Amino acid sequence: MVIAFKYDDARTYTEDGLARVSKDGKWGFIDLTGKEAIPLTYELVDPMENGLARIKENGKWGWIDKNGKVVIDVQYDSTSVFENGFSLVNVGGRWDTRGNFEGGKWWLISQTGATISEKYDEIYIDASQKLMTIVLNKKYGMMDQKGKVIVPTIYDDMSYSCNTGMPGGFVNGFVGVRKNRKWGYMNEAGKVIIPLMYDEIHEFKDGLAAVGKGGTILDSSKIYLPWSVHNPFKNSKYGFIDKTGNTIIPFTYDGIMNGCNHDAGFYSGLAVVYKNGKYGFINKFGKVVIPFTFDDVYTLGFSDGKAEVVKDGRTFLIDKTGKEIKE
Repeated sequence: MVIAFKYDDARTYTEDGLARVSKDGKWGFIDLTGKEAIPLTYELVDPMENGLARIKENGKWGWIDKNGKVVIDVQYDSTSVFENGFSLVNVGGRWDTRGNFEGGKWWLISQTGATISEKYDEIYIDASQKLMTIVLNKKYGMMDQKGKVIVPTIYDDMSYSCNTGMPGGFVNGFVGVRKNRKWGYMNEAGKVIIPLMYDEIHEFKDGLAAVGKGGTILDSSKIYLPWSVHNPFKNSKYGFIDKTGNTIIPFTYDGIMNGCNHDAGFYSGLAVVYKNGKYGFINKFGKVVIPFTFDDVYTLGFSDGKAEVVKDGRTFLIDKTGKEIKE
């Protein structure tokens, strides 16, 4: 026996040679001999990493070093762990009854506690990309990891990746931006590559993106597409553009089948499109591969060479030639 059974909870040692332990609802740290290196006085503590640990005291967050010295004052209502040299912090926000954290202002601080960005209503960080989305007064922009504003907060909305669920998610090098009810595309350097001229935009897939234009804001006569709940327009016509904005497939369709938010386009080489009240499938050259004969389609594309469709009240599977699969 090296360390006696006297703690209510204990966690793994880190490379700093300290482990988190708790007793009677309070947390601290012990060293490899079991000696309390940092007294058990905190509501919560994070692992000691690179000489710093996040602590919670009286409902607020701050950081201590491996000697227990407070190096960043306990003053924040919410924080992230340090990653890439910064932490996202909030003052003034609170958890609501639904478990969502809202309100207050967000900004970035360094590992010394120095402020390295302006304060915003929201900041969304995706570890897979260099730019993060900022929101101020309901306007969207982007800044880099040093707090420098790359895209001013001038946009009314940004598209998001379904993988993260956060606005400003780049997919295949592009993100959608909206202003004055029109969408366009921005690249990962924060430059608008395709002008804001579309009513609706979707992610680039296989080099093409489904877009809609020519519509008006919906009243009661919405064209019903089962998964197109984010489509706020009527009478739009849909086509496909390439990454330079050139129209590759003309704007002749009444709708594009889409899933999560801006997730639409080609799957396994085919896209589900809607025209004159029926669904069909086209390829990347705009050729109709499976005619417009279906009343509904339950899949974005083909999975394992199959798609689920509805026709004349029957639900069944078809292959990529449109032939019914008998099971």
